[in-house]
Amino acid sequence: DLLKQRPKSELLPKIYSSPQITKLSQDEEVAALGRAIDFWSPYFKPSKFQVLYVTKGDEDWLSKKESELGLQSMLPPNETWKSFLSRYSPCSSAVAGTANEIPTFIQCKGTEYAGYHIQTGPHEYTHLFQRSYAGYKPKLTE
Repeated sequence: DLLKQRPKSELLPKIYSSPQITKLSQDEEVAALGRAIDFWSPYFKPSKFQVLYVTKGDEDWLSKKESELGLQSMLPPNETWKSFLSRYSPCSSAVAGTANEIPTFIQCKGTEYAGYHIQTGPHEYTHLFQRSYAGYKPKLTE
């Protein structure tokens, strides 16, 4: 198996989890994400990388993080964090991009952990790799 032959990457994302996200849920997500980081590491090695885990009801928490981390560019035009967090039920959406020029993804998870979200982190990390590989440079908001 190609992935098992690769050395483990030392890249560790900065994790921001809302108070509603359980440690079990976060740990399972980070383990799955680690496999994607290892897979893409020969091609994508950001000096910084961050992940935010949220769920419904975290709009205020996420708005504070938006100011702190520069997440404004992460939402499409005319969308709000409230609409992002309520897009699906149970909450299972994500968005990848850059915040203050740092590769970032935000994942909305259901509060009841069932293990079915663990493909989302690797999926979003792959988007970040694709953006980097394609030479995408984000427009910084004024």
